[in-house]
Amino acid sequence: MLASALLYTLSIIGTQESYLLRDASSIEADVLAVEAEGDSYRVHLDVRGGAAPGRRWMRLDAFDPHSAYRILDAQLPEDDLEGHMRLAVFAAENELLEPARQELAETRRLADELGKGEDIEERIEAEGQRVLKMLIHRSLQNDRVARAHYYLSRLLIVFPDMPREEKEKLLDEVTKAHAVEAGIDPKSFLEPIGQAKAEEMAEVFDPLRRKLTIAFEYNQDGLRESPGGSEAADEFERATKAYESIRRDLGRLRREHDNDFHYRITLDRLDSQAIEGMVQAELNLGSLSLIRGQMNDATGHVNKALVLDPGNDQALAMRSRIELAANQDGYGVYGWRAVDPRLPKDSGTSRRR
Repeated sequence: MLASALLYTLSIIGTQESYLLRDASSIEADVLAVEAEGDSYRVHLDVRGGAAPGRRWMRLDAFDPHSAYRILDAQLPEDDLEGHMRLAVFAAENELLEPARQELAETRRLADELGKGEDIEERIEAEGQRVLKMLIHRSLQNDRVARAHYYLSRLLIVFPDMPREEKEKLLDEVTKAHAVEAGIDPKSFLEPIGQAKAEEMAEVFDPLRRKLTIAFEYNQDGLRESPGGSEAADEFERATKAYESIRRDLGRLRREHDNDFHYRITLDRLDSQAIEGMVQAELNLGSLSLIRGQMNDATGHVNKALVLDPGNDQALAMRSRIELAANQDGYGVYGWRAVDPRLPKDSGTSRRR
């Protein structure tokens, strides 16, 4: 994928840059050249200061992903179609989603100018599916279940024509991981407080746990539907209403048992799960609105998500894409594609550096 026989040589412009390494240290250096090496790259540097100044070669994977992207981006010629495509893949594989979208937008613009738009769309679709599946599995391996669900939702919404068997397999993997992460056996969890109290709390909270499962399934069912119809939005709306009902029940229980420490622990856990589910449902609705070009609706859903979780990186990223789409006539679509194939392309989009 990233292998290339090209050697990119940069002119030395004497501008010293700071680059972060994966071990959290940093170096001040000029980048002299970037050379493909297998499935990655190596970088020729002129290091200034520090314990070992001078020229040296370093592997690109020694750098923090953001710094690695900056290095590759700086050496890339403006009109290099294949280079922008490779850089989009590199950014996406390293979860640099906004840079990936910008590179894809530039790839599409150059492909349109060269009359290669149809060919590049096929490659983008294939690479998009591959990268998103890779990110799902990587997230599950690292116990980042919420992140896996995020990438799964993007995959199913942006690529609704995936084989149903493949959809079901991915949904099953993420659903099982979610259950393992969120599942609490009240009898074992509350055993130190006594069997009678554990059974009392199980009677109170088990119905709410079942409601959480149902709400989660509404979200999953929406992801199974095509984004072009109304069924997906209907399922996501059911999810938001279900989560709202659960949070009302939790609020009532919190008022009734405010001084009970064991109740409060479980209430906090369930409320966190409900908030996470509501945020995901609102982002799914926002994603559908973006695909359909309904920017006001998308903004409304993102704002609701940010009220629930003000620092949510997915919601903040979506808000940035909405702003980008407003300025670039459609280039902010959520997911791998920068533009939905049903929306008009903006041939005047310029590369951001």
